[in-house]
Amino acid sequence: MYQKALDAKPDFDIALANLANVIKDSGAISKSIAYYQRALLVAPRFPDVICGYVNALSAICDWRWGRGSIGNEPLVDVKLRFSFRPNKGDRVPSGWMGDMEIISKKQLIAAYSAGTGTVRALGTVESWIQVVRHAMDVEPNINQRRRWEITLNVFYTDFDRAQKAVNEVAFVIHLVESMNQVVQRRLYRDLYLTSAPRIISGPEEPRKRHYERVRLPGSLEAPTIPALLPFHCFTYALDERVHRLVAHRNALRISQLALTAPWLPETVYMPPPPPVQKFNIGYVSSDFNNHPLSHLMLSVFRLHERSRFTVFAYATSASDNSYYRRRIEEDVDFFNDVSSNSTESIVNQIVSDQIHVLVNLGGYTKGARNDIFAARPCPLQISLMGYTGTSAAGWCDYLVGDDRASPREAFGPFRMAKKRRRARVSLGLQGNPAAQEGLPINQVDPESQEGDWSLTERFLHFPHSYFVTDHRQSFREDHCHKRFSPEHIWSEEERLRYSLRKEIFPDIPEDTVIFACFSQLYKICPSAFYHWLRILQRVPGSILWLLRFPSAGEEHLMRTALAWGGTEVASRVRFTDVAPKETHIRRCRVADLALDTFQCNAHTTATDVIWSGTPLLTLPKEPFKMCSRVASSIVFATGFGKSMVVYDEQSYEDRAVALANSISYRLEENDQGRVERRGAGELMELRRNLILHRDQMPLFDTPRWTRNFEKGLEEIWKRWADSCHSPLSNLDDEGGVTITDDDPFFSEGLPS
Repeated sequence: MYQKALDAKPDFDIALANLANVIKDSGAISKSIAYYQRALLVAPRFPDVICGYVNALSAICDWRWGRGSIGNEPLVDVKLRFSFRPNKGDRVPSGWMGDMEIISKKQLIAAYSAGTGTVRALGTVESWIQVVRHAMDVEPNINQRRRWEITLNVFYTDFDRAQKAVNEVAFVIHLVESMNQVVQRRLYRDLYLTSAPRIISGPEEPRKRHYERVRLPGSLEAPTIPALLPFHCFTYALDERVHRLVAHRNALRISQLALTAPWLPETVYMPPPPPVQKFNIGYVSSDFNNHPLSHLMLSVFRLHERSRFTVFAYATSASDNSYYRRRIEEDVDFFNDVSSNSTESIVNQIVSDQIHVLVNLGGYTKGARNDIFAARPCPLQISLMGYTGTSAAGWCDYLVGDDRASPREAFGPFRMAKKRRRARVSLGLQGNPAAQEGLPINQVDPESQEGDWSLTERFLHFPHSYFVTDHRQSFREDHCHKRFSPEHIWSEEERLRYSLRKEIFPDIPEDTVIFACFSQLYKICPSAFYHWLRILQRVPGSILWLLRFPSAGEEHLMRTALAWGGTEVASRVRFTDVAPKETHIRRCRVADLALDTFQCNAHTTATDVIWSGTPLLTLPKEPFKMCSRVASSIVFATGFGKSMVVYDEQSYEDRAVALANSISYRLEENDQGRVERRGAGELMELRRNLILHRDQMPLFDTPRWTRNFEKGLEEIWKRWADSCHSPLSNLDDEGGVTITDDDPFFSEGLPS
């Protein structure tokens, strides 16, 4: 279709952009770039073209054409020269990266003006207060009414919405979402917490009116979304507010489409009964196939305590007939293939299944079905594993994380809770629940001009790492069985490493230090690659092992290595093909040290290399950007995190060099009289600890993780049910829940 349009009009910018996107999404990234460049010649400021072009170039590490820089990252000029910014405060955008940031911010700002007058056009202040009155089912008291009037009157005055970051369309959508949650909490209260036979058992029409859904006005203008996608923000050095706003604008569009669907019932969805006998967990995912998410979570579904929990799965993608799909189908209590079902059908199924907590395993990843969550079929909806960032949505209540991956200060609700506590203390209102009632909308505002927080959900924090793994169940090798002594395991591990090194790199000397990064190449930023080349320069003879992931990236990284490191250093950058999962994990042990990426860390790959015994050096570069902190969470859950985490780029480089230089080898005769090659030094001792202690690490303790998750689910449900006693009050004054672990860090008393 797009090609026919171009045949008729070769400079048709929209057709060029759409064709480039289709080609890129098919995997032919290099081919797509030519179409983006043609489109840029015709429409150099077309947002879809600029953002698609930047994403395509970044995916294969093609930093030519004047990449430039955003944030505080170094610059790459039109001649592929690398340079640091003159000072830390310099954040002037430049190059095609700068074009992407500038055009994205313009799109985000334009939405404020586009929505000006929305609240006023849809009704008077009094009519909006009546919406609140309907949700509360009582007249607002004097204080509540005054707060609502103050909030609403803002929209009936003339001022620059962009200057104050006031998004009227967002306000209306969040108001409707919040009020429907109030109605549902009222319904739960009347059904299960109090006796209200007149309301619940009365005639159908009065009952409907009593719990009637607050409708999103059909005339509401559809929220605009930026060309920049939430997932693509992960690898860009954008400030946290931009990242948050990109997610929020996508969430608003999803909410608007869901809340104006003609099939939504007149009343709010019936909440499930209290989990007196069984707690119903629902997992929604498009990745219940041969996918990293299923690799990591495989045993969780089976490990749930069946005397207390019933597990439901809703697969939004068709089966690939893989082992992983079959296992999940067998291990859950109820598996629903809803890949061909309508949103209405899926939502009705979830409501019918009486799910207490609905788990979103997709977020803003490809194939995710956030429209299901936006319809709010479940009172509590949480985000887990699939997307390491905020949804910035009214339909996501909790984000599962931990103090290292997602510090409390990164969460808007936590910061808001601290402000409320300070206000109550200053007013002498400690311990008075009434002081918490009547807030206009019990949510943080994602549009806030504050740039020092990133996550709009409440936190659900694990005691160690939130990142679940299945390696202990799925990837154990015979020589590491518990029946063998530690010395036998370590001796066999060294022998296997040596054998695999010769198999994969037969041409390198035996004492060559092998650095590696097994992440997809789109995660590599110029700053990380620069420091990797510096590490090669400082460790003579060492090599950097990367994957053709994708293969198109190899030529570009080799060109950059030659330009920045010279011929000799570039000759020590090695690429191999991507291997099947089991082979990949088996050969991870060949590397001496894995080097992590900066803006978006290794996730699944981090657990793969650590399970293999290979230490991972990581830098939690951004204070509130979850995807840049995940690997820190992972390595600290081994008990040896202090040896693998640094906090600035120069320390990263220095630590890698120091660990590499600590390695030494000696020949030693074993019990059978064979001479073996044995390693020593800090890095080898760290590897030995990772191998010998991994069965006791929380990182690989899937049963422990599942028990902790269940405790967290029960606690957030309890808090939600307690809030139903007074549906407008804000009883969760901590901004989230921290799960405590009943077990010691190492169950067998090994050192932490």
